[in-house]
Amino acid sequence: MAAALVLALSAPLAHADQTLSTITVTATRTETAAENVAATVSVLERAEIERRLPGDAADLLRDEPDVALARDLRRFGATRVNIRGIEDNRVTQMVDGVRLPDFYNGGGPTNFTMNAPGGVSPDFLKRVEILRGAASSQYGSDAIGGVVGYLTLDPADLLAPEQRTSARYRISHNGANDALRHSLLGAWRGESGEALVGYSRATAHAFENMGSDDSRTANRSLPNPQDIRDQGLLMKLAYRPAPGHKLSATLEGRKIDSDVDVLRLAASLPKVSAMSGDDHGRRLRGTVEWQHMPQGAWYERLTARLYHQDSDTKNYNRQKRERTSATCAASGPVGVNNCLIDQEFLFSQTATGASLQFESGLKLGGQDHLLTYGVDTSRVKTEERRDATVRNQTTGTVGKNLAGDIFPLRDFAIGNTDTLAFFAQDEINGLAGGALSLTPSLRYDWRRLSPKVDALAQAVLDNIKRKVARQSDGSLSPKLAAMWTFTPGISAYGQLARGFRAPNYEEVNGAFRNNSQMYGIVPNPDLKPETSVGLEVGLKLRADKVRGQIALYDNRYRDFIASVQLNCPSDPRCVAAPIRMTSMFQNLSRVRIHGAEARAVWDFAPGWKLDGSVAVARGDNRSDGQPLNTVEPQRLSAGLLHDAGAWGAELRLRAAKAVSRTDDSNGAWFRPAGYGVSDLALWWRPMKGTQINLAVNNLADKKYWLWSDIRQADSSAPTGVDFYTQPGRKVSASLSYQF
Repeated sequence: MAAALVLALSAPLAHADQTLSTITVTATRTETAAENVAATVSVLERAEIERRLPGDAADLLRDEPDVALARDLRRFGATRVNIRGIEDNRVTQMVDGVRLPDFYNGGGPTNFTMNAPGGVSPDFLKRVEILRGAASSQYGSDAIGGVVGYLTLDPADLLAPEQRTSARYRISHNGANDALRHSLLGAWRGESGEALVGYSRATAHAFENMGSDDSRTANRSLPNPQDIRDQGLLMKLAYRPAPGHKLSATLEGRKIDSDVDVLRLAASLPKVSAMSGDDHGRRLRGTVEWQHMPQGAWYERLTARLYHQDSDTKNYNRQKRERTSATCAASGPVGVNNCLIDQEFLFSQTATGASLQFESGLKLGGQDHLLTYGVDTSRVKTEERRDATVRNQTTGTVGKNLAGDIFPLRDFAIGNTDTLAFFAQDEINGLAGGALSLTPSLRYDWRRLSPKVDALAQAVLDNIKRKVARQSDGSLSPKLAAMWTFTPGISAYGQLARGFRAPNYEEVNGAFRNNSQMYGIVPNPDLKPETSVGLEVGLKLRADKVRGQIALYDNRYRDFIASVQLNCPSDPRCVAAPIRMTSMFQNLSRVRIHGAEARAVWDFAPGWKLDGSVAVARGDNRSDGQPLNTVEPQRLSAGLLHDAGAWGAELRLRAAKAVSRTDDSNGAWFRPAGYGVSDLALWWRPMKGTQINLAVNNLADKKYWLWSDIRQADSSAPTGVDFYTQPGRKVSASLSYQF
């Protein structure tokens, strides 16, 4: 990669690259060439996705060295995106411009209270766009760490210019989790309209690993047996009633069902002798949109969008507890009772929103301006509930009391989160004789959190003697980006951006009490939004055969929201005895994350391409001087590709240094060693419309761990740590036929 950057500097930069530019929508909310964006943005195109045969969303992003998507290898698979050390609900994920539901993890060794956004069925993806750094000036709260935009297929992606109908069938098998996926897509085009319909269905198991212990204990290292059923739907309709007008409607969704036999038991729950789960996740989105591109009006494009999205997670958990107490406790002294515990977890979000966006081009003072401005508004209703039924097989009693709680209950009240935002951006070109372009942008967000307390939530609040809090706040998010073009092939850029994230329903109104293990959680009505100031500078290179980028960034976060254990019993905010430990979300941390990245692509011969990227970052909690555990170790990705037209091959290398900096304040972490893993992808087009893909991952059958997965483990230093290893050498394949 370094050689490619040197070649770029020495190449004949007077001539810009004649290849087609990579287009991004996520970076600026308008179609823009990625090399003209004063930030780091990468785009994964459909062809690249299909030839690498990813097993899930974590595999999809594995070759981005500054991005990680953790897997919960015990049960739920891909969970949360991490960009440059920032994760959870600090990174916005969108499908066709609509936010995915929140990631939620209720915690605890039982590990069944989790909501992980399902994302898009992989066969429906047109491309994935990843924007690094604070994007609050475009997308508001939750984009303080960046944005991942998933764009789905349109009818034109299946139809050739003169084609009226088209269909595509694809079958694929992934060796890492034995996933067998079928998908069928059809597209139609008429005089004034077009349509697309797609359905995807897959069956899979848990991802394999390099473990060997097949016991039903906390030391188990083989995967938990799991059966997964995955279905996806995509329907699009577009109609052009008159010149300059386009009406479109989209229905898109995904449903994932899973049965798991949890053979890796929790060491902290010694009375649990068996556990199984039945998990269901569903998301369905409907969008209607109107685009108007008039002639001679004060705007060049108007986009009006209305959407509604329903999502819910229902997880069922069954435990067998042996030799326990009369209350069927999961830990404690040896007893004489055997119990069956049926547990249920519900998390649902309903989002309704609208946006109005204008794009206006004009010339002022000899400079070209592209104004993008508008309004976003939404209401998100969030509901969580837990339930349990306790059957004491020894005494024959059935009850709803477990660990001091009376079920059902809520860990926070049902609530609406209302937002209203106004945004404006001005892309100014032609300054300094055409060398300088400036892009100032500003967004104002107003947010209101309105809890609705029912009997289930009130019972918990009464138990800990607390009340819910209602919050409203507003924030301005400015950004200034600049790019200086030295020649048509080399430019320097920089951006200074302010980000923010408002506290959510759980952080403000979380309420919990466990009389068995003597700990609780209390609301915090005084939480303030997190804020950040981020600086990024870099160099972008584009020659006839070489493209590259070097970036340096420094992001500083204030009022970072974290769960903190109070000093009980002296702190008056603690839950009263017998509770011994109380936690509360607080604005405590000042965090700094800074790093450097480099990436390059070299088309060194016809049909041949060499690419590489490397990322290094350092993160510190400046409140206590400890390292930030969310920061990934230094990582590298490189590839050599040959495309001969009818066939092609790509060899890729993924590598990481050993984890060396961890915050061990609450116990020492297992630190994964460094690794280097190679993957091979092959493809063949035997006839028009047909393509066969073959991928061999982990060619050397290397045993290694990912830091992102260890942080999602059942302990900071888990026993049977081979449970968290990655799959060994695996073969995947696909066949697609389009006609």
